[in-house]
Amino acid sequence: MDRSRVTIVPIDPRKMMVIICLMVAIETPLRLISWHVGSSQLFFLGMGRLIEAALIVGIALAGKNGLSVLGLSAGTALSGFQRGLLWSAGMGGAVLLVYISLRAMGVDALRFIKTPLPLSAGDLILFFFVGGAMAPVTEELFFRGVVYGFLRRWGAALAIMVSSLVFVLAHMDFTGFPVIQVTGGILFAVAYEMEKNLMVPITLHMAGNLAIFSLSFF
Repeated sequence: MDRSRVTIVPIDPRKMMVIICLMVAIETPLRLISWHVGSSQLFFLGMGRLIEAALIVGIALAGKNGLSVLGLSAGTALSGFQRGLLWSAGMGGAVLLVYISLRAMGVDALRFIKTPLPLSAGDLILFFFVGGAMAPVTEELFFRGVVYGFLRRWGAALAIMVSSLVFVLAHMDFTGFPVIQVTGGILFAVAYEMEKNLMVPITLHMAGNLAIFSLSFF
């Protein structure tokens, strides 16, 4: 048996509904507050993501199957992280090839991923911490650990498509086609399906966000 894999037990529908209701209850005021607090949005967003992650993990631990319903276990965390780094390296190589190809055709691909960065050093550090670490952990716990894990009983294809769609809709800003979100949602779901370890898409998501933020300096 592959010791990097978790024996995943599908999450109970009632627990899933409780988690969804709690997520909506937290996300709704966060979306409203963000229009009024300026740079403090990062602080509120970080606190919201921390609370959401704690609630998801707490609800999972309260059940008899523990963290296995989220695709996590203490014994496979390190191996999952290592596998996630390998996935990140592979994805980075693929993106580099695409960038070089587009550049050769006179297309500057960086403009498609450029993210506005805070101006002050303090806000920039908080931005990288919240967006590069806290948000990916919480989002993977929910979109892959909860949503994908629940849908997987009806087949991988359905779980990948629906969980990716929910992921994209949650990130929509209606300014154009969400290429990064679509690619990320599918990639994270496929990585989870193949590896059976939530640490893999968590690591991949974190590496992807940090790479995008870093490239936005250029």
